[in-house]
Amino acid sequence: MAMITSTRRAWSLAGLAVVLLTAAGSGCDEAGFGGLFETLTVELANETDYPVDPGLYADDDDHTFLESNIRADENFVDVGIIPPWSSRRITLNCDEAGTMMTYRARQIRDFIDWISENDPIVYEDGDFDCHDTISFVFRDNFFEFYTRVEVNGRVIVD
Repeated sequence: MAMITSTRRAWSLAGLAVVLLTAAGSGCDEAGFGGLFETLTVELANETDYPVDPGLYADDDDHTFLESNIRADENFVDVGIIPPWSSRRITLNCDEAGTMMTYRARQIRDFIDWISENDPIVYEDGDFDCHDTISFVFRDNFFEFYTRVEVNGRVIVD
């Protein structure tokens, strides 16, 4: 009797593993796992000689960004200050990132901070999809500091 129970348990675990791997590989939530495997990658790349505070904003709604709705505690992702010529990668659940932007990204200079010339916004199902890599690239030249956005290496905003 103990052998039959062990065999059933082994087959049950093997079946569960197949279901989990199928759900993970398909990118779908058909198995009812509530988006367990639905993630995207956000890269924040500082291509300047100064530290940058990116002001990364992520909201679960897509196409509903209103500046009046910004709430620091709820929508901003604290990734810290990004040192010069370095980058940081984070993973977000897709259901938390319908709208993404860098809001008033700040380049920290010796005597004064420069605010990004643009606050690019990208939307799920329009600019990016779940499982994509979204890159916010901070750049400057002698006259301006700005943010470039790429999705899977394709420039969206420059």
